[in-house]
Amino acid sequence: MFLNPEQRRQIVDWEEVAQRMLAQFRTDAAQHPNDLALRQLIDLLSQESVEFGRWWPRHDIQGRRSGRKELEHPVAGRIALDHSVFRVNDAPHLRLVIYTPADAAASAKLHYLIAAAL
Repeated sequence: MFLNPEQRRQIVDWEEVAQRMLAQFRTDAAQHPNDLALRQLIDLLSQESVEFGRWWPRHDIQGRRSGRKELEHPVAGRIALDHSVFRVNDAPHLRLVIYTPADAAASAKLHYLIAAAL
């Protein structure tokens, strides 16, 4: 999200999505305050991403929630996807995220991309 320039081009409203993802990441990271690898990742992202470095000190938190994401695909154009987030009962630190087409146009574009890949 923060180090791949392609993400910025593909995700519509990248800044809003990135801030929400960072707030979710902070919420998850708080569960592991002594994790050295996590601390190193945060340090790397703070150094390599201007936005991460600016937003991390704000201490925003947010739980995972369902919603809509829009992607700008280089071939198919804009694709709207709805996503639902589920917790895994036996492993509460894990979540399952399911993406589905938000409308008939998104469904048609996804079918086209799948057919083109075969």
